[in-house]
Amino acid sequence: MSADIHIPDFRDYQTLRDDLQGIKAIVQNTNKLVQDNLKVTEFPDLLTIEQTAKFFGVTKTTIHSWKRKGLLRFIRIHGGAVRFRRSTSEKALKEIKIRGR
Repeated sequence: MSADIHIPDFRDYQTLRDDLQGIKAIVQNTNKLVQDNLKVTEFPDLLTIEQTAKFFGVTKTTIHSWKRKGLLRFIRIHGGAVRFRRSTSEKALKEIKIRGR
């Protein structure tokens, strides 16, 4: 009874290491994408100032100005951060467009 023993070539280990590093990078990128997505989808109707500015196609400064003038309704969440309801922002966008004409 003879046992065949396969001793892997060093290149096999290097390939395995490269593959594992590639998989690790994919997992890390996926985790970041999931975390970024959770920020948006955890409260799908609540927008940050940045998201609201992008929604309106204006700067964050303009959003702050509209907030101070009462053109945009907002809510404060934990830590004092400001969020805008998507549905309210859509209505405000229509109103701002009407006033701006």
